[in-house]
Amino acid sequence: MKRYKIADRLICLLAGLALLLCSCGTQTPPKAGSDTTGTSAVTDPAGEDEPVRRLQLTNNGRAAYRIILPEDCSEELSAEVETLRKALVSLTGIAFYISNDRTGDGAVVSGASEMVIGNCRRTESQELLKELRYRDYAVCATEANILIAGHEDTTVLRAIRYLIAVLEHDGVVQDGENHYLMWEDYRYTASSYRLEQMTIQGVALSEYRIVYAADALSTAPKQLAEQIQQAIGRASGYVLPVVTDAEPESNYEILIGNTNRNVSTKEDLLCYRVGISDRQLVFSAGGYYSLGQAVAAFAAYLNDSDDGVLDGISLEASEALTVPDHTGDYRFASYNILVEYEGWGSGGDIPSDVQIRKEPVAAILLGYLPDVAALCEVFDTWSENLPPMLAEVYDWVEPELSNGNCNRSPLIYRKDRLRVLESGYQYIESTVSTVNHRVVTWALFENRESGERFLVFGTHLDSVSDTERLLEAQTIVAFTERLRQQYQVPAVLMGDLNSTSVGDAYQELIDNTDFTSAYAPGHYPGVDHILCTPELYVVKAGTDGNAAAQIASDHRLIYADVNLNHS
Repeated sequence: MKRYKIADRLICLLAGLALLLCSCGTQTPPKAGSDTTGTSAVTDPAGEDEPVRRLQLTNNGRAAYRIILPEDCSEELSAEVETLRKALVSLTGIAFYISNDRTGDGAVVSGASEMVIGNCRRTESQELLKELRYRDYAVCATEANILIAGHEDTTVLRAIRYLIAVLEHDGVVQDGENHYLMWEDYRYTASSYRLEQMTIQGVALSEYRIVYAADALSTAPKQLAEQIQQAIGRASGYVLPVVTDAEPESNYEILIGNTNRNVSTKEDLLCYRVGISDRQLVFSAGGYYSLGQAVAAFAAYLNDSDDGVLDGISLEASEALTVPDHTGDYRFASYNILVEYEGWGSGGDIPSDVQIRKEPVAAILLGYLPDVAALCEVFDTWSENLPPMLAEVYDWVEPELSNGNCNRSPLIYRKDRLRVLESGYQYIESTVSTVNHRVVTWALFENRESGERFLVFGTHLDSVSDTERLLEAQTIVAFTERLRQQYQVPAVLMGDLNSTSVGDAYQELIDNTDFTSAYAPGHYPGVDHILCTPELYVVKAGTDGNAAAQIASDHRLIYADVNLNHS
């Protein structure tokens, strides 16, 4: 008899939970600890007329579900999923595990069903998302899995918190060694969107799709397309499909950057344009950096729109660089443009992706227009992408080493003003690294009009070891002095020395040559330097301060305008 009394009490408990989970529409999720006492009875959970499903959370001491979240989810979502996992462990005493959707669509980990969180690479999740407007979410069970779906992380967070509230408010019951959850699907619908209708020339924006280039070398076009999808979704609830231009052309498209559709155009560097062309909404820009600016401007436009009619949209901008006038016979510059490898200085506002950063880097170089510039960290992707962007103005000195590797410390020069008479590079011996290929690149230049000649050296010293930098500086002293004696012309030494003006490597160069800094003492405390021999008179020296530099590199371009001391 005692066994049946326990069963009766369990039925009463599940009745209350059934009422709790029967909510739908715009009802807000229950709060943990809220009053959910029910007075209605439910059919025996084992009966055929069961009004709610009984989901088995654990099975003979093992979790019946593995939690799956998107591989690229936000830290906040990841933390909330961890809170869900801990809640399940606390309520069942069984270990639940988290995996991501890297395993691919439909793949099952360790034989367990899946509790799929957010916008995952799962067919069931993607089909459910097609039914949801942008700020809506669903918490439901399929034949094998539990889906917690929403288009963006902030929405999914609310869905997870709803589920945690259900679990913690007597939502988990134990039957023998196993744990169960009485389940009723739940959906939340946002009460309203600011722009319930959005149109282009009378066509609902819901008829459109967002198109980006399939052959892009970067993930940026897809990410920007998704940002446009988010901006439209937040304003109207429309969730537009995002596809590549490999898809057949349709009547109504939003085109991101240079696609294979003939209406897409390219703008000048640091410029963008957004407008309507034959019912297509076209985003064009000088590069992915400017394209990002265009997307941000579009999101702001939607936020300020009163009626959602986009017929008259016309957004354009050109980010003007503030560049000092040339005040000397020659302008020299040093610029460490940051290697493309993630974690080597990128992060925050600076992406590792060269496809995004090359536009501001090229714009800064073409804006300052140095006669000669020493570049640093020109790794493989840079060596492929930057030369075409500078080709109208600049030629390169020793862009490749004899072993086939790209020269990571090359020189560039204005081919309209200068010619190279001789050039080369000297390996800097390293006692700690065999992979950095550190060199001193040099060239003997001649002014095409005046016939004036001068030497330029560019280099990049070790970033870790003070001892190594000092040894490298000693090699540079010997090498530069030999060439200066050979050619008997003024000289400039530039690059990232990874040493401030009080560092040993810097002092080695200053103490054992007649090079002096182009900057007044104490004026520039950084590690990038321009050093000149006495025949060169520095008129002005400075550092780039434009906003575009913030995304381009973790270094700023430095420059010096100099005159030759004519006798």
